[in-house]
Amino acid sequence: MKKKKKNYINDLINLKYGKMKEIIIELGSLKLRVEGRSMEPTIQNGELINVVPPMEINIGDILLYQRRYDLLLHRVIEKEPMLCMKGDNENFQEYIDTESVIGKYNNDVENNNINKIFNISDGNYIIEFQVQNGILEKIEVYSN
Repeated sequence: MKKKKKNYINDLINLKYGKMKEIIIELGSLKLRVEGRSMEPTIQNGELINVVPPMEINIGDILLYQRRYDLLLHRVIEKEPMLCMKGDNENFQEYIDTESVIGKYNNDVENNNINKIFNISDGNYIIEFQVQNGILEKIEVYSN
């Protein structure tokens, strides 16, 4: 029984991050607040950053990607055969596939100032994304 529950949680998280990727594509950009120090001094803990669809990925780009239950924001240091990611403030590096990438850091893009609520459901739960002035303010999960 535990295995089914764990798989269900994993499916729900994949649904959540998949929808976040769709929102970034639909809006063209989305502002997120950074939690963590792995990209300091380039990006500070608590800083608002702009994430755009990852149309092209190059060495040096900073990508938002999914690792299991978390989102990470790290720099591309190698592209082949997989993307090699590393935080500017870390010694650790990891390899990911492009399917894990949700967006690309780009603070040169103007904020879209959109106010919108996005929903997705798996039949048991509804995940609601609240975007205010182009900033992802809240993600709520409700049971059906």
